[in-house]
Amino acid sequence: MNRRTRSKTAGIFICLFLLTGCGVQSTSTHKERIALATRDPAVECFESITDELLYATPEKPYCNMGWAYLEKEKYRKAKKNFKKALDIKPDFINAIHGLATTNLKTEQAHLSLTLLKKVVKENPEIAVLHYDLAKSYEATGQGEKAKPSWKAVIQFAPDSDLAREAEMHL
Repeated sequence: MNRRTRSKTAGIFICLFLLTGCGVQSTSTHKERIALATRDPAVECFESITDELLYATPEKPYCNMGWAYLEKEKYRKAKKNFKKALDIKPDFINAIHGLATTNLKTEQAHLSLTLLKKVVKENPEIAVLHYDLAKSYEATGQGEKAKPSWKAVIQFAPDSDLAREAEMHL
């Protein structure tokens, strides 16, 4: 491994260390760690190396940054990163889900609905996609159309918090 490769590899490990919340107790949830100030250096670190490194899956760092920005409620930056990931891999479910979630949070539920209907049709067994599809239907005033998705959440993740919430909607 040459010096430049070692330097970039070290950069990835530093980013991952920052991403995990360096110094945060291991019992913290992912969302709690992202909410802490230590998340911002991780985003900056990923940004600094994403354009330089040749990843085997270059769409993933952009998607990860999108989720980080989404949790920080920086919706414009989240959307930009999810779109970059989708430019690289148009069928990347995690990025489609992230973009749809961003649209839902920015009161663009009609755009979320369009994305989620397609991805749920292609991946009908993923409960969280059904959950967000149901939320999108409700946000667009189509509560009756949400019912099959609420039922799917319960079917595919029966013991989850999502299922408990879905039961309240039925």
